[in-house]
Amino acid sequence: MDENSKIVYEWYREHSALASRMFDVFMGKRKHLLVAVVGRQGVGKTSYVYYALKTALIEWLCIAHGGGDNCLEAVEKAYGPICMNRYCNEPDGIYVRYGLAIYTGTQGLMNLINEVAELGRELAGGGSGSASVSLIAALHSSYALSSFVILTLTTSLMTHHPHQPT
Repeated sequence: MDENSKIVYEWYREHSALASRMFDVFMGKRKHLLVAVVGRQGVGKTSYVYYALKTALIEWLCIAHGGGDNCLEAVEKAYGPICMNRYCNEPDGIYVRYGLAIYTGTQGLMNLINEVAELGRELAGGGSGSASVSLIAALHSSYALSSFVILTLTTSLMTHHPHQPT
């Protein structure tokens, strides 16, 4: 993890109540978390939710890899270098493995609805669900100055064992 990513990660780990609540879902302390983040367009709502989610996921993976002072090193050994800033050249291994899905705008809303319907059909047919950890939707209103981010996070969207990474 480069120095800029480490600063971002540490800030979210120490100060983000959202990251803490997401971590509780990963640990099975909460079954569901629904969050709406409201604010003007361009203030960083999607980034805030994304980095909180990624921090919670890293913390969860740290436990799975033994915790302790070197847990980030262990997670990076398993998933490769972790990027927590806007200057990433490509998606890191955590993003690729857990299929973090970000939906923006009205087309993103339609894609979200279609993917949730597909996941529902898969689960109804006895499937275990996709490898996706969460769904993030950023919706922008053309009738108001504000926009919002909706995060739905459920343990049922995680594959195999809700309390342990696969």
